[in-house]
Amino acid sequence: MTSAVAWVESRPRRGTALSGRFLRTLHERMFDETWMDAGHYRTVPIGNDVPAWAVPARVEDVVAKARRWIQDASYPPDEIAVRYHHRLTEIRPFEHGNGRVTRLVADAVAMELGRTSFTWGAGLGIPASEVAERYRAALHTADADDIRPLLAFARSRPAG
Repeated sequence: MTSAVAWVESRPRRGTALSGRFLRTLHERMFDETWMDAGHYRTVPIGNDVPAWAVPARVEDVVAKARRWIQDASYPPDEIAVRYHHRLTEIRPFEHGNGRVTRLVADAVAMELGRTSFTWGAGLGIPASEVAERYRAALHTADADDIRPLLAFARSRPAG
């Protein structure tokens, strides 16, 4: 995973983070030593409303939406990256590692848009289980069309 983060941070900012190919490559770089299917969209159902056969098309739809958000300046850069992350988590394109890879891809999009990577709750000084709970709660709120808690969580910093 560390090498995947380094790869994202060292890439030239060319607008390539918004593609299914980038997403699959990043997943492979993150998990090639963990799962045999790293870098491949899932072929099994995983309990959400997106059947496995629809994953590639749904990912490309989200990519196209995010590109339009950028082109039309529909949202500020951080919000574009976080909305992209959220839409990808709804699809759950991979059998494993969706949260980790979609957070890192959001970091890559943010950096391409001239921002820094997100904190995603790191450094808050609270147990990892509580960070995960806050993240899931923010995702659920975003599912109800309120992106603000997820955006705040993505940029969260320790108090003080």
